[in-house]
Amino acid sequence: MEVVQVSKGSPVTVTLRWAAPAGQTVTQYVVEVLGSTNVSVQTGQRQAVVTVPNGNSCYPVRLSAVTATGQSQVIERTVTFHPGGDGTATIGLTPRCW
Repeated sequence: MEVVQVSKGSPVTVTLRWAAPAGQTVTQYVVEVLGSTNVSVQTGQRQAVVTVPNGNSCYPVRLSAVTATGQSQVIERTVTFHPGGDGTATIGLTPRCW
């Protein structure tokens, strides 16, 4: 998972992008971000636009994929992001915020 765009100011919008899981046909992605005010997922582009109220907080991310057979599978739950409020954000490879 990577950060591809971050807005400045408050609230902050962060665009996250990820790779498709190998060997899976995904019909829908579900992105949950603890503390967010809005999450808009664009399944075809494998990205989500996340709105968070504070640019100086840390937000844990959970990414799930719904396969063609209707099964839901968590594909990422060990990522946090920390927007700096200045147009940058840091991705952390940990399930919890520090």
